[in-house]
Amino acid sequence: MKRTSLIATVALGSTLAMGAVGASAVLPAVAGAQTSQTQSADPTGTSILAKHPRLRALLRHEGKVAANTIGIPGSELRQALKDGQSVADVAQAHGVEPQTVIDAIVKDLDARIDKAVQDNKISSERGATVKDKAPERVTRAVNWHRGQNRAAATN
Repeated sequence: MKRTSLIATVALGSTLAMGAVGASAVLPAVAGAQTSQTQSADPTGTSILAKHPRLRALLRHEGKVAANTIGIPGSELRQALKDGQSVADVAQAHGVEPQTVIDAIVKDLDARIDKAVQDNKISSERGATVKDKAPERVTRAVNWHRGQNRAAATN
């Protein structure tokens, strides 16, 4: 069971790494406001987050990586995300290129994946697959604005 949980955490974490920074803080409000149609369209996977504490922990960790890279406290980044800004918007407002944040998150995820492979928690093939997908998914998450997919789902 632990191996399955870790595989799910690593795979989903690379997909959702930054899209839901602070989701644990707003989860109750968001979960009550969603419909089944918007839950499937929401890249933050808040319905998934409610069931996976390891994924929430991973997202909090990657949020700290992003905040440290930008040079701001995590609470400031979470508030900006709640206010509708993307991580890229926050980075640019603080004079940091979004690609710098993306590179830092991908580097951190790569290290975590390497450790999981080394500890035999995931296979080397699975680790390589997740690492290959991480840059594109982290880029998408860093540029994601809260609510953008819900608006698209209702149109």
